Order: sequence, then structure tokens, then C-alpha cells
Amino acid sequence: MLEGRVDELIPVEEPERLLDLIRRHGPGVLIFRPAILRDNPEVIGRARRMGVGTIALLTEEEAGRINRVESDDFILIDPSKSPPCSPVELILRIRSLLKEEDSIRIGDLEIIPSRYEVRVKGRRVVLTLKEYELLKFLATHPERVFTREFLLSEIWGYDYFGGTRTVDVHIGRLRSKLDMERPIIKTVRGVGYMLTLEEDEGGSRR
Repeated sequence: MLEGRVDELIPVEEPERLLDLIRRHGPGVLIFRPAILRDNPEVIGRARRMGVGTIALLTEEEAGRINRVESDDFILIDPSKSPPCSPVELILRIRSLLKEEDSIRIGDLEIIPSRYEVRVKGRRVVLTLKEYELLKFLATHPERVFTREFLLSEIWGYDYFGGTRTVDVHIGRLRSKLDMERPIIKTVRGVGYMLTLEEDEGGSRR
């Protein structure tokens, strides 16, 4: 029970099932052991890009080997004990992550990862999951140009058989749905796309 809500703990071993659960239910926090990060780094990365906070459960030996910046938080555990870590500490860490301000604001655009929500000047914009993931990725890496090939691999995955035209189509839909006075997704001819923070002389973003 967290902050008056009933929270369900769902154990998952298969990476694809984990991503499916995130898409369908949008959990706020993912708790994992280092083996998951080591064997499935792309899954943890995608979970974070979808707005899921992460807590790594580490033994002292593992803590000495793992790069702690790879997780939002970590808790030292003792496998010889049951439970291996303090439930109170775990709940406090979860509450802390859930309370963090996770909104991304760029001009009139606001992205709220914990709710998969996008707003422009307070107006809610309905996006598909891939449109949302693409926008969020660009928004968390502003002023950086990404090739179509990179975006296709990052958002759709290495096993996606479609061509880069898929990226162009989704960018076009995003621009149309966001309907911003000054589009912030810029085409860099011959290269790809970037989300820009630049402003014109009148102070509007372009």
C-alpha cells in the first residue's frame, strides 16, 4: 500500500513480457537484480525512456562492480537473510521515486512520463506509443541530431523490418498532432531530426 493506493508487485523473468506489462499498465518503478541489467541492457533502457523509475538490488560485491549511475537508485541486500533487504527502506525508496517531478518542459510542450501524457499549452495531445516514445527520446536529448537509422533502431528495435520511411511518417504525425505555432522538431537535411530549443527574433521557439 503506497500513498493510499493499492500497488501490485508483478514478478517478471522474460524481457518481452516486462516491456508488454510496461506498455499496458505503465508501472512507476522497476526493481531488478544486476543480472537483468547485464543480460538485457536495452530492456532497462527502454523502460527508463518510458518513464519507469528503476531500483537495483545489489550485494556488496555487485555494488563494487556495477556502475551505479546505470540505475536511478540502489539498495544493498544480504542474500543470507530473509527478506534480503528492509521492506521499509524499499517502500521509502519507491515512494521517493514516485514523488519525483518527472515532467519535461520545453516551451509550450510538456511531457509527463509517469502518465504517458503530452500537453501543448495545457491541451492534451493523444499520441500512439511509438509517437510518444519518439517525442520523449528527442525531448530528453535536445539540440542533438539523430539519423533516421539511429531513431529506427532506438525506438523500434534492431529486429524491426520496416524502413526509415517509418521515422519520417511518425515525425510528420507528431508535428501535425502537436500543432505548435513554431514546430520544435527540426529536419536536418541529409542527416535526420532534432528537437530544437532555438528561438527566433520574436522569442518564439523554432
